[in-house]
Amino acid sequence: MRVFNLSTLKKFWTKHPDSKTSLAAWYKLTEKAEWKNHQSVKKQFSKARFVEDKIIFNICNNNYRLIVKVDYNFKAVFIKFLGTHKQYDKIDVNEL
Repeated sequence: MRVFNLSTLKKFWTKHPDSKTSLAAWYKLTEKAEWKNHQSVKKQFSKARFVEDKIIFNICNNNYRLIVKVDYNFKAVFIKFLGTHKQYDKIDVNEL
């Protein structure tokens, strides 16, 4: 999968250094993945949650949330939101 975009992750882990290991691991696994549908994502990330067409990942023991949208046909993952749990509580996932 192609992740758009790594610079978003890097900016975040620069501001929140404790997230670097988890985000880098997520990126590495996702980049190598060949997801075909939600079930294949769930097979790799069992705790991922799905809301409409978005996937929510808990990062760094649920301190942070990463929300992505996947285009399975083009093998692309688009980062829609990355923030603290407190920031996540203030957004509407359906509006991303």
